[in-house]
Amino acid sequence: MKNSLSLLLCAVLLASCGELRQKEADLILHNATVYTVNTAFTKAEAVAVKNGKIIDVGAEREILNRYQSQNKIDCKRAFVYPGLHTEVYARFQKDFDMPALNKLAESGVTSTAIYGGKKLPALLRADSSVLTKNTTYYPADVETFERLHDDAERRYNLSGIFTENLKRVKINETITKGIPLHVYQSPADTALKVLAQYVSGTNDERRALHIKPNDNLEHKGLLRQNTVIPAAHYLHKQLPELLEENKILVLTGGKPIERFQGAVASRLTPRDALRALTIWPAILHFNESKTGSIEKGKNADFTILNTDLVGENQVTPKVLYTIIHGKTVYKHD
Repeated sequence: MKNSLSLLLCAVLLASCGELRQKEADLILHNATVYTVNTAFTKAEAVAVKNGKIIDVGAEREILNRYQSQNKIDCKRAFVYPGLHTEVYARFQKDFDMPALNKLAESGVTSTAIYGGKKLPALLRADSSVLTKNTTYYPADVETFERLHDDAERRYNLSGIFTENLKRVKINETITKGIPLHVYQSPADTALKVLAQYVSGTNDERRALHIKPNDNLEHKGLLRQNTVIPAAHYLHKQLPELLEENKILVLTGGKPIERFQGAVASRLTPRDALRALTIWPAILHFNESKTGSIEKGKNADFTILNTDLVGENQVTPKVLYTIIHGKTVYKHD
């Protein structure tokens, strides 16, 4: 009987030791309010990271009991968001280069979509920064897209083509080959009607219509009918209506925090404005399995701010940390 009790006690002790044994993490963020921006828009208090990926999200005590790390960031009640996204129109910026791209991290940017710019593919290919790995590039024609698509050594993503003039693009060829098309043509309403002549119905091509701040869209229903995602300037007066038509909206222009504040001033809810800077751009660029929200298995990309963008008690926003693939690329002094 004594032997049986001893064996049972040993088994219990061994099981307890197993439960108490902490797993190793490369990074732990804790003492924070974490906006996961998942489907339920849940909040957490801590995040564990391993090999550049999120391995756990949860309550403070649960994460600290479950994991140990030599690299812990006490967020001191700061606010952790999925890394913020930005759209870059290099086609119209003659002086845009890699230092300019990497400087975006100071604004909390962890991922970018770059449109046009003939020199950009070579610059991106030669750059080894973590932000480049989170960059999606859109060339201006099908031929360039196909050539770059076959480049096995490119460091960036390639998701479609970009044009400011539909007459310069072989629309039928682009659509037949299933290459997503981003249109930045004014007036946007005319461009949308032209595009609607070639596409129709529900699809997952993730075509986008880029809309300038004063470009009124009268035929908004064509967005939904043809599954075209609006990428609108953050001060556009029709933001709520555009979102209602498509259920997804991407914000352009300005720095991320400016875009968030401007979008809220333009009648988007704070939650939707945050989605328009995180998970919705990830969906537009086919990256939602890797980024856009704070969930297990996704890239460890975070923007840490001093203020609650979604809550009521807000102060002047300040970027405290920008973290890409688990590496701190910017820290406020």
